[in-house]
Amino acid sequence: MNVARAARRHAAGAARLFLVAALAGGLLACDGDAASPPATTSTVDAAVPSAPDVLAAAASTTTARTATTVPAASTSATASTGTTAASPTTSASTTTSTSTTATSTTATSTTASNATAALTAEEQAAAAQRLLLAHGYDIGEVDGALGPVTAAALADFQTARGLPASGLLDPATWNRLERSGGALSAELPASVVVDLSEQQLYVFNAGGQQVTRWPISTGGPGNETPTGSFAVVGRQRVGTAKDVETVHMDYFTVFNGDIGFHGIPWVGSRDERLWTPLGQYGVSHGCIRMEDANAQYLYNFLADGASVTVQD
Repeated sequence: MNVARAARRHAAGAARLFLVAALAGGLLACDGDAASPPATTSTVDAAVPSAPDVLAAAASTTTARTATTVPAASTSATASTGTTAASPTTSASTTTSTSTTATSTTATSTTASNATAALTAEEQAAAAQRLLLAHGYDIGEVDGALGPVTAAALADFQTARGLPASGLLDPATWNRLERSGGALSAELPASVVVDLSEQQLYVFNAGGQQVTRWPISTGGPGNETPTGSFAVVGRQRVGTAKDVETVHMDYFTVFNGDIGFHGIPWVGSRDERLWTPLGQYGVSHGCIRMEDANAQYLYNFLADGASVTVQD
């Protein structure tokens, strides 16, 4: 894939996602055909890696790519705990995106104020959670609710910046978080490109620059992942296969009907993963499998409305 061409193609669309408005996306849980996840899978108060942490971890398995060089396909694979298993049909929400867009990632303060005013309280809370998470604070799950874990993170953020440590998302704290977003924009994802022939996923920031790439496994023969241009429409912390209730997948981010990004599926428990040849060839029923840490990164930071391109 010509990365320079892809970057230019996505820069225009990505630039329209003003950072704070984009960070407000991602509140809608998937329902549709998906079964409710087991109660034991809830990790609301679990620590979540920051964007720099995830990118640093991914760097150990990611080879730098230039605009004129096509890298060899990764040979990394997730080991199976049993015999080779067929991928289940996965499911997720088809809820439409409600994320807000603005005209530029370098919007003026007036545009920023208008974008902020357009956010609901829940969207603003989710945007604050994503910014805190990107700064390395533990907020649990991005859920748009200012619970005790997020309040503690807000208090730490306030203390570090000389603000009263109230733990509340007051105007002064929000303004400080909002201003800090610009420095993070180079690290945060604004669009992704899935290359089926390479079995690689490329992540671009709001400026159209490549942030990282990961080995993936897409749809297998007869279940090929559809090509085209799409947008993120929702997410589910734990997805469940439509036809096999014991098969689940973590960090499900949906972009096309019931097709999305998620971690390696597991059967019964997370110790029993389905065989997945990442970076080699597709074995799924259409979704994009990847390492759980990478799926979690997209789940946390790739906002609703973000561009997703799937190409041969």
